[in-house]
Amino acid sequence: MAPGAVRVLRLGLRPFPQALRVQERCVAAARAARGSAAAESLVLSEPAGPVFAWGLRGEPGAAAAAALRARGAALVAARRGGHVTFHGPGQLVAFPVLDLRRRRLPLRRYVRALEELGLRLCQRLGLGAARALPPPFTGVWVGESKICAIAPLHRVPLQCVLMGGCFGPGRGALREPHHIARAGAELLH
Repeated sequence: MAPGAVRVLRLGLRPFPQALRVQERCVAAARAARGSAAAESLVLSEPAGPVFAWGLRGEPGAAAAAALRARGAALVAARRGGHVTFHGPGQLVAFPVLDLRRRRLPLRRYVRALEELGLRLCQRLGLGAARALPPPFTGVWVGESKICAIAPLHRVPLQCVLMGGCFGPGRGALREPHHIARAGAELLH
């Protein structure tokens, strides 16, 4: 079966929790469609404000959470792997919802393909020093800074895997897009 087209939802500038709800509805639709190509989608958005999202590896501690909120950042739980990730204005956040089994695409190869896409985008933007690191690391790095994050967000029984990626070339690295992210990096690491 051919992979088929993927429906693209361009949300524009949106609060991160709102975009996350759209992504979760796409996952629910994929589950209900039982592997149909019609259920595959790509949700694109730009966070309207600073937010730290945490995955399965844990939320920030109470003191770090309070300090981030005091600096104006929201905190959101996301159903994905990984630790805490910053999302904010100037970043592209992409949530593909794909049936990797139907596409006959192993998860690791899919992650590497997303990294390659991030590297090609960096090259087009003049960031020739961008590189991907070997497993277990994911994403695209420039120097010591991660400029493109990739994290599995949700795995459903159909092997529909949702990956989130955020790309922030206009603001520099994901670690330091502005003062809130810098403060978060200091508090969380």
